[in-house]
Amino acid sequence: MASKAFSRLHKLPRSTSAGRTFIATVGGQQPEIWSRAFAIARGLGFALFASLTLNVVLVGLCIALAFRPADVIFVDKLGVATFLPLVARADDDPREIEAEAFAKQWVRDFMSLDAITAREDLARALSVSDREIQSKLKAQLIDSGVIDKIRNAFVHSSVRFETTKVTAVAADRFQITVTGERMLTAMGVEHKAIAEPFKLELVLSRTMRTRQTPNGLLVRYVSGSFGSNMPVGGGQ
Repeated sequence: MASKAFSRLHKLPRSTSAGRTFIATVGGQQPEIWSRAFAIARGLGFALFASLTLNVVLVGLCIALAFRPADVIFVDKLGVATFLPLVARADDDPREIEAEAFAKQWVRDFMSLDAITAREDLARALSVSDREIQSKLKAQLIDSGVIDKIRNAFVHSSVRFETTKVTAVAADRFQITVTGERMLTAMGVEHKAIAEPFKLELVLSRTMRTRQTPNGLLVRYVSGSFGSNMPVGGGQ
């Protein structure tokens, strides 16, 4: 029995040579398996990084859309709808382009000598003026009877602007120079017309945007001359 067992132990390496060969073969494939595993891991890592980057971009877009002003559609009394591309909040500061447009409209209303609309035009200009300048200009043009004389003269007026320039900007105001001509045309048969040059300096103060002051501006001071060097001034 012992000799048979010894014979089996002696023959074991030969009988397990195939097993050794199998182990050696598996060991030879291990580097290739690991390289494939690392490649798969790298691919998953890139995919995860791309997914995270995309998520960050999507979150940024969502935040941007959340803070974007809502679309505003204006519908007039005739039912005509107009998209308003730029909307300002009540606490937004006015920009220079708004100050220039506001100054031109104020000068157009203030210098109106139209027999039909002069009083309404002046009232619109005074409604967006500082209280002190309101009283001074009202005394110069309304209380003095100038507007009534204009209405009785039957003339039509229009304003042609040459320059509108912001000359100074501060935290609470704009200073603007406006030049041009006021055209006066008689409503009679002959339609005689004259042109009066003007140059006005305006100081606009910032205020809250409301229905009355949508630009967030008020005329705080005005000086200059028009026509035959007729002076105008008021405010501080």
